[in-house]
Amino acid sequence: MVLFIQCIVLCVIFTFLILPPQFKNPLSQITSYPPAIRNRVASLPQYKDILAVTKKKNITRKIIGALIAVVALAFLAFFSGKTTFIQAFAHVFILFFVVNMYDLVILDIIVFAHSKKVVIPGTEDMVREYKNPIHHIKVACKGTIIGIVACIFSRHSAKESYNIRPRILTTSGQGILRHSAKESYDIRPRILVTSGQEQN
Repeated sequence: MVLFIQCIVLCVIFTFLILPPQFKNPLSQITSYPPAIRNRVASLPQYKDILAVTKKKNITRKIIGALIAVVALAFLAFFSGKTTFIQAFAHVFILFFVVNMYDLVILDIIVFAHSKKVVIPGTEDMVREYKNPIHHIKVACKGTIIGIVACIFSRHSAKESYNIRPRILTTSGQGILRHSAKESYDIRPRILVTSGQEQN
């Protein structure tokens, strides 16, 4: 249930991050358009001065967004109680895959292919290119591969977050739990809870 809610929330957030800017200025997402449309736009004189700047901003925004996504997915896995590699990786990958498929089916194949709001002026005659899903499917496949790498980094971040949590050691009477050599190098704060006489 928690995973389902997280998927819904991420899809909603992703929608608001992508569609409003694209509807307002389709050129802002030019690097996500099919190659034929990008080539047409590059050949139009009215975009000559602004295209390079727009592409640079778009790439920068994607890099920053990817880094934020890795951190966000790591925290989602961490607060969902996924502490083993398999659990955390599966959790993060499902989140990423659901958003990726949502982007492909809903935003690309349905919205992008049929909404006039995403059509860049000067490319109105390229209806076939706008409706062709091949480009979006290829991007989704590449995104899945990138997602696997992102999931591994997210799992690593979640593990680091887990390692800084305080640990509680319980003792009984006068005895204290003995630490192994490995635990002696653990820098995590430890809280001793005793029964009977308090131990420092």
